[in-house]
Amino acid sequence: GNLAGAIECVRDITSRKEAEQALAESEEKYRGIVENATEGIFQATPDGLVIGANPALARILGFSSGQHMVDSQVDFRRLAADPLDPEADFFRRIWRLGEVHRGQIRLRRADGFLIWAQISARAALDQRGSPYIEGFLQDVTAAKQAQEVLASSHETLERRVAERTVELEAVNERLRELDQARSAFLSLASHEL
Repeated sequence: GNLAGAIECVRDITSRKEAEQALAESEEKYRGIVENATEGIFQATPDGLVIGANPALARILGFSSGQHMVDSQVDFRRLAADPLDPEADFFRRIWRLGEVHRGQIRLRRADGFLIWAQISARAALDQRGSPYIEGFLQDVTAAKQAQEVLASSHETLERRVAERTVELEAVNERLRELDQARSAFLSLASHEL
């Protein structure tokens, strides 16, 4: 029962602790970028079920938080305003193409309000090899409405130009008739003189 000696093994773990600290700082930096981004950032299953969302996405889609979206099992397919539109099956298109840049889709927010969203997303595999989709979503409703107003204004102007052209052609034809009548009158008057 007497202690005869001790063997100790000392390992310098300074570099491992420094790497862990650097990793923690890097994670915090990127978490801050994602949490404070103005674009909606999301991760979803291949079928469109939200598995991760930043606060901007929650705000754009009318939810209280990204975690609320995950807990509520929000499905992008159910948010599609036009489910019969082939573009509404956005996630199938992502899997078919691998990625989609600036695709536009109409979505129904949690409050029922319709918005236009521009989505850029790509298919990916997690560390276990399970497929998922990651992407960015931006509310482009105001731009889409401005584009529609511009198109409507353009159409109205085109119609007005066409109407004015018809009116001017009629006036021009009447002036030609009057010019011919004047010429005929002058010819007759000069002949009589």
